[in-house]
Amino acid sequence: EELRNGFLHNLAHHLRYRQFSPTAWIITGAEGSGKNMFFGHVIAQIYERYFNTVAVSALTGVYQDPLLSKLFVLIDEAEDEKKTYQATTLITALKRIVGNETLSGRAIYKGVVEQKNHLFLVLVSNEEMPVQLSGAKDRRFNVSHTGPNLQELPWYQAIPNIDLPHLLQEELEEFVAYLASLKTEAATTRKIYYNH
Repeated sequence: EELRNGFLHNLAHHLRYRQFSPTAWIITGAEGSGKNMFFGHVIAQIYERYFNTVAVSALTGVYQDPLLSKLFVLIDEAEDEKKTYQATTLITALKRIVGNETLSGRAIYKGVVEQKNHLFLVLVSNEEMPVQLSGAKDRRFNVSHTGPNLQELPWYQAIPNIDLPHLLQEELEEFVAYLASLKTEAATTRKIYYNH
């Protein structure tokens, strides 16, 4: 519950002030546990054109266009960095972005672009831990683990023909109102709840 409230607090603060987030969130869990459904059907609708879902290569590759001029970036299907070769490691790329007031990246046809950093970064993965963190010393990442596949949950099985994307759309306005009602503090956005 503390992790969920911490994430919602950070999200509410980011929506209110549009400042860079001093922490990134790594959300792991079983395939089908609702990670992409939540971000795709709720968060993407809130941030609209300032939301982007990217592959790991958008951070670790040569060009970072998908990150520029965005407020919320979802890094989807991150894999253990030992399995793949990238221009730079994912953890190095994340550390370069998270908590820095300036975002610098190479853009196609523009060269190096530097701009004010407004990003809220979330990395989702089906793997238990897709990046190697340095434990309690690392003050930039919160880690949250979801539950099992939604179809395995009794409440899901009890409702025949449930259309979760439609239900999420219907509740979107109330969710945004809830976020707007939260009292937020900049200092709390730096809090690390769990990072291993």
